[in-house]
Amino acid sequence: MKKLHLSVLIVTLLLLGGLVGYALVKNRYLPVARVEGALLWFKTVEENAVAAGRLQESGLAAVQVESDEAELFKKAFESLIINTAVKSRASSNARGEAEKTVSDYLVAAEGDLTASVKAVYGWDMETFKKRVLEPAALEEALLKEHGEKYKEWFGNVRESAQVSIWFLPFEWVGGELKGK
Repeated sequence: MKKLHLSVLIVTLLLLGGLVGYALVKNRYLPVARVEGALLWFKTVEENAVAAGRLQESGLAAVQVESDEAELFKKAFESLIINTAVKSRASSNARGEAEKTVSDYLVAAEGDLTASVKAVYGWDMETFKKRVLEPAALEEALLKEHGEKYKEWFGNVRESAQVSIWFLPFEWVGGELKGK
């Protein structure tokens, strides 16, 4: 009788695990990389690639280049890897200064910015803050902190970043995302 209960419990757990796994993959919640210990998710990379495409189409991108969906995905993925590595290696002073800069900016501009962010990126303000404003403010704080040695510091972070990539046809080599 105990064996039957144990067998039912094991089958139930396997089924439940399979259903949860299926739901996560179906909704694109699949980890595709670990950067300096932090996970990057397929859904985040995909959303950033779509936003980059929307920026290109709107003409608001800082640099206008012809990119297909695969290239936009690769650029979004590489950008996320770099931003994650930089954030993990940034000093607490630089991170704190960046947070204050973003907070001050949002207090001053949020009413006007929310509709624009939704129209251009398709994101809410929290997503825009995490994916655009915080990396930009952190770069500004790090430029101030490292001065003329920022490029050297940044290059070292890129080259020495510990990156593991799963399920995607890329690898991190010498600080760049390369196709396999």
